[in-house]
Formats: sequence, structure tokens, C-alpha cells
Amino acid sequence: MGPIEKKILELSKTEGLSEETVMALTLIKNQVKEDEKRIVNEAYQKGYHDKEMSRRPTWNYFESKYKSFFTNFKVGQL
Repeated sequence: MGPIEKKILELSKTEGLSEETVMALTLIKNQVKEDEKRIVNEAYQKGYHDKEMSRRPTWNYFESKYKSFFTNFKVGQL
């Protein structure tokens, strides 16, 4: 169980939550379970191969892999 799944379980045990909220948290937990494993495994493999190839580390791996067009978009400039 990863840290995201653990946090969702912790939140779902909070008192006073409606049935809809508990059901939504359960659905999110089921989705996160597989995605979290995949993301951690990809990050490990990327780091392992970078080390083997003597490349410098990528400190912000998420941003370098999933960079959005809008992150560098500046309003008013062409």
C-alpha cells in the first residue's frame, strides 16, 4: 500500500462523512492503487537507467516528464 492509498483510507475513516463521499473515496482509492504502483516503478526504472548511463539526476522528474504547454506560456507575448 502506497502513501496516497494510505491517506485515502485514513480520510475515509473520518467520522461524519456522507455515503457519497465515502463511495467517492473508495473509487479514488481503487484507481490510485494501480496508478501509484506504475508511477513508482517508472520513476525507479528511469533513475536506475540514468545511473547506469552516468547521466545527471533529474530532480523534478514529474515536471520534466509531464511538462504542460501552459507552464511556459506568458500572456501578452508572442
